[in-house]
Amino acid sequence: MHHNCTSHVVVDRHQIAVRIAALAARMADDYLRLGTGYFKLNQDYVDRALSADDKGMPPPPKEDLVLQEPILLICVLKGSIIFTADLARALCDAGIATEIEFMKLSSYEGGTKSTGKVTITGGPIDAVLEKCVNRHVVIVEDILDTGRTLTLLIDMIGERQKAKGSALKSSIKSCVMLDKPDGREASLKHMKADYVCFTIPKEFVVGYGLDFNQSLRDLPDISVFKQDFYIEPVELRKIRRQNKL
Repeated sequence: MHHNCTSHVVVDRHQIAVRIAALAARMADDYLRLGTGYFKLNQDYVDRALSADDKGMPPPPKEDLVLQEPILLICVLKGSIIFTADLARALCDAGIATEIEFMKLSSYEGGTKSTGKVTITGGPIDAVLEKCVNRHVVIVEDILDTGRTLTLLIDMIGERQKAKGSALKSSIKSCVMLDKPDGREASLKHMKADYVCFTIPKEFVVGYGLDFNQSLRDLPDISVFKQDFYIEPVELRKIRRQNKL
């Protein structure tokens, strides 16, 4: 099913749900081996898990589990809010506790193409960075496109963790709903997210939190936006000049 201003569905709601559950299971496996999440594992179990040739380790005995500080999810507003909520619930089902903080950044500014410039548009950024110190952080983004936003966030959080925290008690990983490798800037071709739900072509998509000019976030599927429903601001200005409007 797609809206009349979208051409076709790229990823439907059922595919999204299945993929997020699988991704959460993989993340849980990674973090539980570090003793992070709902439970802290005893060191003997961690040592055996890290040295195992396969991933067939049995679960640790319940008496060796204690509540542990949750993973900190950094939700990049506004596009990743629905994805972050579903990911947090899936991680909970997989045995990983989370806390969620928010940062509001943008590089589209109402158009269908990234401006190439990342703008921090609101929120207590410094307070959020402080909460990243001595924490295992996962940056949650809707789309990895040019790579500028993710690079900026990793640098900002990494600098704060390095300045005020311990490298042994902190980490930064990234999780993106959609990866558009063809949109990556030349200097950021190496940029990859740690966890990716879907890789798609360089098309402008809406739905499942992704918007066009703040609309269409509520569509349950991710679909390609019809370009003939919109004229880019630069083209619109050209038309106005030509017609002396």
